[in-house]
Amino acid sequence: MASALLTIAAATLVSSGAFGESGVAFVLVEAVFSGLGIGYASVASTATGASVVREVAQDLALGLMNSFALVGTDLELAVLFAVAAAGTHALANGEEPTAAALVEGFRWAFFVGTGLAVAGCHVALSMVREKEVP
Repeated sequence: MASALLTIAAATLVSSGAFGESGVAFVLVEAVFSGLGIGYASVASTATGASVVREVAQDLALGLMNSFALVGTDLELAVLFAVAAAGTHALANGEEPTAAALVEGFRWAFFVGTGLAVAGCHVALSMVREKEVP
């Protein structure tokens, strides 16, 4: 799970370096890293969630996990769009935002997204328990 979140952080960091003339390379690299990270994270979280509940409650647990994942994604997007809008507004100084201000506002959001992924990695690593050796 931690490596998946680090992969997502790398994808978001790559996206923060994109600008109007970047071309397709940034989009492709970000898409590959994001796809790998999100795919790996969803498999790891589903396997972990299914393994910690009794078999009778697995359907309910997996349904709740999927619901919380969707709600979490929506909340994260709302926060990141708010950061992008605040960054754009701050750089526009109350005037009509330029393309450069818009790009920089989204760059701020990508940096915040990177920080959230790294924080999630830290949380995942802090929850790892060592197995007791008999």
